[in-house]
Amino acid sequence: MLSGVGDGSAMRVSELQVPWRNALAALPAYGCALVVALSASLASTLTIDAPLFGSTVFMFAMLGLLSNYIRSVGDSKWLQQFGQTASLTLVILIPLYGFIIDPHRFFPPIVFELRDYHPLALMTWVCVITLTVTGRWGDDEYAPLSFVLLPSLSMIALSAPHNINIEVTIAALSIVIFGSFLLAYETTVMRASKVGDERVLSDRSLLSFHFHSGAQWSLAILLTSLMLTPLLLLLRMPVAPPNVRLAVPKRYLMVAPEFTMFSRHMSLWGGPIRLSDRKMFEIRGDYYPYWRVQVYDEYTGHGWQYGEDEEQITAEQVSYGTYRFNVSLPPHPKIISATVVPVGAGSLILMTPGVTLLLETKASLPDLRLSHGGTLRAFKVNFYPRVYRIVAAANEPPLDAIRSARASPEELSGDELLKYLQLPDIPTRVVELARRVTSDAETIYEKAARLAEYLRENCRYSLSPPHVPINSDAVDFFLFESQEGACDFFASAHAVMCRAVGIPSRIVAGFMSDEYDGESRTLTLRERDAHVWVEIYIPKHGWVIVDPTPPSRGRTPLWNMLAWWREIHLRIRWRMVQRLFLCVIGLLAIVSFTPMLRYQWGKLKSAFWGARTLGQRLNNSYAALVRQLSRIGLRCEPHHTPLQIALMLRAQRCDESLRAVFHNASELLEHLSWLVYSPAGFDRASVAGFESKARRLIWRMRWHSLLASLRRLQRFLLAR
Repeated sequence: MLSGVGDGSAMRVSELQVPWRNALAALPAYGCALVVALSASLASTLTIDAPLFGSTVFMFAMLGLLSNYIRSVGDSKWLQQFGQTASLTLVILIPLYGFIIDPHRFFPPIVFELRDYHPLALMTWVCVITLTVTGRWGDDEYAPLSFVLLPSLSMIALSAPHNINIEVTIAALSIVIFGSFLLAYETTVMRASKVGDERVLSDRSLLSFHFHSGAQWSLAILLTSLMLTPLLLLLRMPVAPPNVRLAVPKRYLMVAPEFTMFSRHMSLWGGPIRLSDRKMFEIRGDYYPYWRVQVYDEYTGHGWQYGEDEEQITAEQVSYGTYRFNVSLPPHPKIISATVVPVGAGSLILMTPGVTLLLETKASLPDLRLSHGGTLRAFKVNFYPRVYRIVAAANEPPLDAIRSARASPEELSGDELLKYLQLPDIPTRVVELARRVTSDAETIYEKAARLAEYLRENCRYSLSPPHVPINSDAVDFFLFESQEGACDFFASAHAVMCRAVGIPSRIVAGFMSDEYDGESRTLTLRERDAHVWVEIYIPKHGWVIVDPTPPSRGRTPLWNMLAWWREIHLRIRWRMVQRLFLCVIGLLAIVSFTPMLRYQWGKLKSAFWGARTLGQRLNNSYAALVRQLSRIGLRCEPHHTPLQIALMLRAQRCDESLRAVFHNASELLEHLSWLVYSPAGFDRASVAGFESKARRLIWRMRWHSLLASLRRLQRFLLAR
């Protein structure tokens, strides 16, 4: 019998040598590891600001943790082997994928521009590999999941100097809180597995205990950081290493620029764009969706600009505030007459739906000109008109006519069209792509339509595209790397590809809206209606609008969440971050001190309202007496009876001052033993007498403890 019991015990110990035999017991640890890794990866991704890099990191992190879980908690042998094979495959695939298959996802181009991002990108992949290789290997090898805390905290430390905002703050708080729980929980389970104690794994209070202990450790870490911050500021010690500095240029910072009016240069650097629903114009009159402000004809590789030497037509002043332009009508004119009413002081610009014929306003515009692209420019103006009426001619050729229109190369390369075919030294793959897409198209419009269709099908619309590296061509980066952007990227790519196949093109910046009220004949233009589109030149039909921008197609759920978060981020101030930090500390303090408060409440309840029975009152007084005896040096164990403790007190060697106390305590404990075990039992008076004597004795022992502490302090001071 005894040998059988011993063999079973040995078997349980050997089975528990590696933790996570129970899949449910492993879920809290793996859930915390996932939160820690994804929080750090999110901070890293937002700092580098490369969506493809972030999606790749998240994908490999999830695959690595899943293979780790299967390998560590699988009951059958084939599940463990499958998990080991998947983990080894990922460990080999990640460097192979990063250096050979798709390096731009592994290391985005911005990392090569800013050396400060090198350690951050490397540490991100170290975190992913750590998630993959930790856990159980074989029958008796186990690498703790909490190892993921090291690269995660390193990623936060490397992200903070570049991107000190609420995202990094929330990620750091998540890592501290969930990491503390992971470390405490996994350590307990590993110790229980090592000694073969199955009761720990099946105890219902296991999670609640580590929930409170994790909160206590998190609170200690955060309070320590708060106390060290003034000291670091006082000593002027840098938090980051000296070789870590803010990334330059400033366009790489996580700032979403607000909308500004169109200038001579339109840059294509990428990054988030902030467009609100603020109303900017009300146009009363004929309806036309496209209203132009600037026309750009020169592509620079990083944006567009219009030339200063372009042909301009000066307006003829008919009367005060009335100006007329002697221009030719487009081939297919549509006359539009409308009154433009700016809303707000920041909306003072002149815009037109086409070739301007007449402008009426109450302001004096002594030098009003019309550019070759049809945009209005006012010089020597003291103030812009608040309200003006415009009559313009938009070109609207029949669709059937432009679809069948053909032109010879000579008709498309005249002197007046050369600047609309200009291209800098762009990568050859852009030209090859444009020619491949239009290889079977015959007419000009068909080629432009094929290129627009290609962009709509292969690129995504986004107001938060990744940044374009300094030494990269913006269109090339958009077509082959990021494949997402706002209307400026779509229009730029379409115009450049049209020029690559010999189609004169230019881009137009302005507003496009269909928010038209037919009853009041009013078109509303809002800030979010700012738009960029393309115009191509077709002989005998003039400049024709082609809009390649697709409707906003949804990203993956993760990036939809990030886009939603960016809108919230724009409204967040540092006071809110500080309040969030203090609220988290307050919540952790409540969770940390809940067990102690519950225990103290029980003591107060017993002290003020008393115990329910006489036996409980005796037990409480006896427990308080034993606790005080333990504090002054008597080693009392839970299995000791009152008589045994009384004998220990009589045999105890102590100072003269404590001898009387120990003598009284031993007599009181003998009296308690007589009360409990005597045939007569005990009544309310005897219990009250015992409680009174116990309280007086406890206060005497507390006084002697204080005197002993003072003597030890005196000896310490004299020794120095």
